[in-house]
Amino acid sequence: MKAADAAPFVQASLFPGLEEEIVIYQAQRLAEKIVRRSVVSQLPGAFYLKEVLPRGGVRESVGRDDCDLRKALLARCEPERENVLFGWTVASTPLEGYRHECYLWHIKGGAFGRLQTSAHPSPPEGEDWAPCPECGATAG
Repeated sequence: MKAADAAPFVQASLFPGLEEEIVIYQAQRLAEKIVRRSVVSQLPGAFYLKEVLPRGGVRESVGRDDCDLRKALLARCEPERENVLFGWTVASTPLEGYRHECYLWHIKGGAFGRLQTSAHPSPPEGEDWAPCPECGATAG
């Protein structure tokens, strides 16, 4: 079969009802200089952290900030934590940030993965919000 004749592969969406496209920025080393250069300030968003432990183990977590993702990531920059990578999404509202965090939590394995954040993400406080687009959870 010629390459031109081959039908393109279509990947099923993990979140078929999700209205917005989620752009997950490529993982980079968690360092103050890199966060300041890469992450825009004063916007909500979600993130994941992946720490490579001394004997080859991995520790992962997800989170979000409803006001300033850059500030939240800067607070996690510690000089003694050299082997930590972070990836992130930028959201336009806290609700969108919550949905992004849900997405990251589920693709990283949820309660059955290696996540330190084993509880399902909680919605923003005081906001009208929708259930998790993947599992329909309505509370953390």
